[in-house]
Amino acid sequence: MSQTAAREVAELRDAMEKAVTKADAPRVCDILSQLEKVDMTVDIMAESKIGSAVSKLRKHADSRVAGQAKALVKVWKQLAQAAGVEGSNRAQEALTAASAAADAATVAAAAAAAAATAATAAVSASAEQKLRVQAPVEKALKDLRRGSTDSFVSDASPRVGGAKPAKAQTPKATVSAAHMASLQEDGLLPNRLKMRQKFLEIFVLPEDDESAAPDGQLAAEAACGVERELNAKFPFVRQLLFNLKKNAALRSDVVHGAVPCGALIAMSPTEMLSAAKRQAMEAQAQDLVDARRMDWAEKNQDEINKQCGITNMEGMFECGRCKSKKTHYYQKQTRSADEPMTTFVTCLHCGKKWRFC
Repeated sequence: MSQTAAREVAELRDAMEKAVTKADAPRVCDILSQLEKVDMTVDIMAESKIGSAVSKLRKHADSRVAGQAKALVKVWKQLAQAAGVEGSNRAQEALTAASAAADAATVAAAAAAAAATAATAAVSASAEQKLRVQAPVEKALKDLRRGSTDSFVSDASPRVGGAKPAKAQTPKATVSAAHMASLQEDGLLPNRLKMRQKFLEIFVLPEDDESAAPDGQLAAEAACGVERELNAKFPFVRQLLFNLKKNAALRSDVVHGAVPCGALIAMSPTEMLSAAKRQAMEAQAQDLVDARRMDWAEKNQDEINKQCGITNMEGMFECGRCKSKKTHYYQKQTRSADEPMTTFVTCLHCGKKWRFC
């Protein structure tokens, strides 16, 4: 009977330990209630080691489990004391060992937590110290890189006093109050007056830094004339102002009457370009046309030979028409692979073309 009871108590102990591992507090309470109903003896406690298992639960996080474990341990202590000194000593030793193990586990957990906190604080302090040391170094490297970049830029485009080179400014001219007042007319809308003021500011600009500003009265008359011709075509105003600002010669022609205001309004953006801009655009267009020509190399053979330093321009073949040896040829496979290539010859003097195999 004692061995059977010991086996049942051992099974309850194993089930209780599994429930504790799974944090199943209701199951642990149920097992403790079953242990309270067992007819416990000192021999059963010693054989099943149930005392140490229940003693660990006295400091359980769940208050119900801890209360039941304390009450059960108290009953078992009284049972051991009533059974005699020997039995009492055996039970007391078991319970004391369990309590000591639980206390040691608690102390070890507290020490581990303290060590983890100390390690975290040490890592934080080390990282802070590393940042404190690296910050001046990184700042110095950044300043060094910025300084090298500035020096490279200064080599490419010189600066004055360490500042960036100023952009080329358009010459400015002041507009007198009298000339501004001459723009005003009876019944003129504010937006149209604003247009005249903008054109006047453009027309009084000198052609360059060394030139004198145009006559203010002529500029005011030209501004009024252009505004009347526009007839409130506001979307066209910005384009016209931009082109007049970039073309000093056109401004002068409009102010002095060489280009009528009506003709100015009828001009296309290309016609408003300055001579230099127009020549650049024409040269670019011509380059595109030449790039698409299949006979560009033939037409410019003399120029190519001159740039390459070729003085003897006589070819391998003689033209049958003009007897010139300034010829150009190329070969192409026009027949089957076992036949020789066909040679195409062009005379650079008279333009005659012929071929032979």
